[in-house]
Amino acid sequence: MVRRSALAGQPARRPLSIVVRSSQPGPHLNPPDAASEAWVASQRAWVDLAVNQPAELSGTDAKGVPWSSSVYLLGVSHDSPANARSVHEVAAAVKPDAAGWEFDSSNSTLNNRMKTAAQSAPMMKFVPRLMDTPIESHAQARGQLTVEERKEWEECLRSAHIGLSVADTVALHKLARPAYADGIAAAFIAREFGAPFVFIDCPDGRSMYKEAAMKLHQEDKTAVRSVTEQALGESLAVSFRWWKQSDPRSRDLQFAVNLAMAETLLPEAMPSTLTAYPKERREANAQRERGMCRTINDLCSGKLVGKPRKRVLAIVGKNHVAPLIELLKAA
Repeated sequence: MVRRSALAGQPARRPLSIVVRSSQPGPHLNPPDAASEAWVASQRAWVDLAVNQPAELSGTDAKGVPWSSSVYLLGVSHDSPANARSVHEVAAAVKPDAAGWEFDSSNSTLNNRMKTAAQSAPMMKFVPRLMDTPIESHAQARGQLTVEERKEWEECLRSAHIGLSVADTVALHKLARPAYADGIAAAFIAREFGAPFVFIDCPDGRSMYKEAAMKLHQEDKTAVRSVTEQALGESLAVSFRWWKQSDPRSRDLQFAVNLAMAETLLPEAMPSTLTAYPKERREANAQRERGMCRTINDLCSGKLVGKPRKRVLAIVGKNHVAPLIELLKAA
């Protein structure tokens, strides 16, 4: 996924109205028990995949010295309230000596701003708490930051000149989804382990993806949701439909359910959903993944950071994990 939020170098948007900024997510945004339990199980499955099935790379550097690296690919749903915990669990298990995050690899300005935000006083308070708290339910994950703390989270990002879109701000305050949580967690972990923090996404592929996303029609989105429901299975699909129909007029609820459905997919189910997207979007993602593979390889070999790395933690959207594993195996 590519954000539509303002990039580094562009003025940050003004906050939304105080109505949005002070909203406390209501109980109707909490899923039924079956959906919540499946959501929690999915987060654990993606962590297990990253820790237990790394991609192994090897080669020789410019001086002919051999190197080998294990790449731990953690699939996340961007801004999920579970992301900081997932990043922590993988990092604690593998002790990375480099961290990569799915963002434009040419944007060094934003990279520095992310590191600045991760080192700020509010984030030094919030991120360890998010990392140290086990995820027990969807509602519990969303409730880790209070209303006032979510305001602090937003102000921290804006103070670091990291732009937020309207959708980012609504998701933060109404759905309790901390914007850039996966990137902040990656920068935080890199600092904790004394490791370099790099962006690994392909600039050209991101541009293609944005163009394809703008052409995405409602029928395309409906098709993706339909395939997602099939991948979840009838029992879970019914649970999510029941949740959505509990307040059909609430746009917040519809948004929350669609996000939670996608986040509940297990690693083995994710590839089947990708075929529902239009050809242009699939081609854009394929280009991005080829670019990410090259950047990860350069990070492992030492071309990017001066010396080879043995344990690389790469945090990417869940839809990129399976293609990247295949590309890295063939690299």
